[in-house]
Amino acid sequence: MLFRVQPLAELKEPLLVQLQQEGFTFITLEKAQQDPAYEIDPDTPRKDGAILQEQIFDARHLQIPPNAKPMKQLQELCKQ
Repeated sequence: MLFRVQPLAELKEPLLVQLQQEGFTFITLEKAQQDPAYEIDPDTPRKDGAILQEQIFDARHLQIPPNAKPMKQLQELCKQ
């Protein structure tokens, strides 16, 4: 994660602690780039700037399954 704006940078430590408590783990960028997913070139650019996973789904003509849980969790965290 990159935090270039000072108010966001100040949230970095509490955010990382919260994510670790939620069970998230972190790896280096170099390690992440070794994942076989990055060997895939879906060759399906989209105007909306889709992330790699969305491009792969498009290239394979798959539907992205709905998942409202992260938004619900985010809304709950923002209420605090």
